[in-house]
Amino acid sequence: MCSDACVAELLSLFNKAENLMKIIEIEYGGNHFTPATNELRYAFGHYLKYQSQNDAVDYTETKSHILRAIYDAKEFIMVTILERIKDFEEEYMSVSICSVVSDWVNISKKLNEIKDAIIFESKKLRDDDCEFTNMYEYLKETQKTIRAAVPELEKMRKQNFFNKFIPIAIGVLCTVSGILIAIFL
Repeated sequence: MCSDACVAELLSLFNKAENLMKIIEIEYGGNHFTPATNELRYAFGHYLKYQSQNDAVDYTETKSHILRAIYDAKEFIMVTILERIKDFEEEYMSVSICSVVSDWVNISKKLNEIKDAIIFESKKLRDDDCEFTNMYEYLKETQKTIRAAVPELEKMRKQNFFNKFIPIAIGVLCTVSGILIAIFL
């Protein structure tokens, strides 16, 4: 059977994975079937084998699957936030985000660093809770920043519309008026 220390370690890791999955459920729609869910299923199967057969391999497998669930949940959260930020950039590409969010260039650089870390340094993210927490907090702050910028960006976008299309509309009206006047004179 599992020692108290083994159970405590697995429970601590499981709680961490579960908390991350709650974040996914609450903040990202709740209906996501993530790889983390599968990993916890596998972990539970190995845990039951470990409890019934007291095989150290199953304990190691249980721990490994829970750690993978934690990483998968972390990755899902960060990728989802990055996708939302990308959608924001695409939505407001017709206006200067920098004129509303003065530090946008530096924010964009940091976002690219985070993307690179997810792609190229996955082991570091898997093993370094502090690094993930820092990146996650940065992404959450960036989301708050862009939410706060939306009203001003919307004003700019509307102003751009009027600045571009009213002169065109006036030009079309003048042309049509000129043609009508020429026809009737």
